[in-house]
Parts: sequence; C-alpha cells; structure tokens
Amino acid sequence: MSTIHAVTNGQAILDVASKDLRRARTAFANIIPTTTGAARAVSLVLPNLKGKLDGMA
Repeated sequence: MSTIHAVTNGQAILDVASKDLRRARTAFANIIPTTTGAARAVSLVLPNLKGKLDGMA
C-alpha cells in the first residue's frame, strides 16, 4: 500500500543538513518515502487482512 500526502511538520521546506538523507531534502520538490501506519489501520477495520499489508508513504 502506498500513500502520498502533503508536507508534514517533520519535513524540511528547504534542503538542510541531516543524518537521514531522505529528510535532508526539501519536501516540496521531492517525494520522500517513509513508513506509514495506514496498512496497520486497515487491519484494525478488516481483521482478515492482518499481516498481509505493508505500507509506505
């Protein structure tokens, strides 16, 4: 499962120095892959899918 969302407070609006290179790039010009809880939330609503989904945002 892949989700795309707007910039969050934890993302930089300009390129910055960071140990995590994904977080060092400006969020406005890049799609930055990171973890999401969406797949876990789906399994709460549809228990038969528990353990069958993984998610990236």
